[in-house]
Amino acid sequence: NTGKILAGLQKYDGDATILMGDKDPSISSLESIQFSENSTKAQTVIVENTDHNFSGESFKVFLEAADNYLLGS
Repeated sequence: NTGKILAGLQKYDGDATILMGDKDPSISSLESIQFSENSTKAQTVIVENTDHNFSGESFKVFLEAADNYLLGS
């Protein structure tokens, strides 16, 4: 799945926010993320002490992500 996501991001030229936990095994792929050069509002957010599933207390961060990162609240 990570490969498909990365390939899609390279073609996508709109706004994008990647939200990942620092304990997510996919974090090693983060270095390969290259957004389209046309995308001016692409960002990666790394949440500390958070796994791939946003377990435990991190689940609240996940639930609030749209408001905090996408809507600019």
